[in-house]
Parts: sequence; C-alpha cells; structure tokens
Amino acid sequence: MIQPSGLYTFCRRISEGMLMLSILAILVIATLGATNTVMTVVAGKPIPAVIQITKLLVALIIFMTQPFIVLTGAHIAIDLFAFKGRSVLRTIRSFAILALSLLSYSAISVGAWRSMMKKRQLQGSSAAESSESRSTRSRQFCSSAFASRS
Repeated sequence: MIQPSGLYTFCRRISEGMLMLSILAILVIATLGATNTVMTVVAGKPIPAVIQITKLLVALIIFMTQPFIVLTGAHIAIDLFAFKGRSVLRTIRSFAILALSLLSYSAISVGAWRSMMKKRQLQGSSAAESSESRSTRSRQFCSSAFASRS
C-alpha cells in the first residue's frame, strides 16, 4: 500500500481548513439572509450590501472547496429529485414534483402579473390626475389673466 507523502498530507490539511472556512461562510450566508429578512419585516430597513456580501461569500465557497474536491477525487452530486424506489412510486413522485413545481411557478407568475397591473393602474391614475390638475391650473391662470385685463 502506498503511503501518502508529507506534501500530500500538508495539502490535504490546508484543503480541509479551507473546507471548514467555506462551511463557516455558508453559515454566515444563512444567518445574514435570516437577519436581513427579519430586519426588513420588523424595522422596514434591510441590511445594506447583503447581496454583494452573499455574492462574495458564494465565490469564496466555490473556490475554497475546489482543492478538497480535487484532492479527494470527489464529485458533487445533489439528488434533490432522485428517487431510488419502485417504478410506480418513482412515477407518482415525479408527477407530484412536476405538479407542485407548476403550481409554484404559476403562483409566482400570477403574483408578478398582479403587481405589474397594480403598478400600471397607479401610473395611469397619477398621469390622469396630473393632466387634470394641469388643465385646471391653466384654466385658472387664463381666467385670472383675462380677468385682470378687463
């Protein structure tokens, strides 16, 4: 059996340390996101630059985990929707996931559509109000200008 060299052990320990830092970064992202949500709901003020910090930490996670993945020869596989059951159950589960996904995307689309239409109605009503107020002001100006001449 081949014993790992001192350089390999050193590199593995460094990569494990970087992996631990990336785990901490994941915890920071989760905590920051939860805190930002609470601050937005409770105080009405989100934490400034949360998105930029999150982007920075995600990049840090990707590059800090890469050495460990290469040294161990591992692969990242996320089986969120994989099911190793019987074919009937797999079909039912796939159909349920598809139906729930369709329902979720439909709800998001309907919410976005309602928001867009509400904003459009508000813009239309404010534009109508501003044109009415302009015509009223011009009538008042004209009547006062002509009244002062006579």
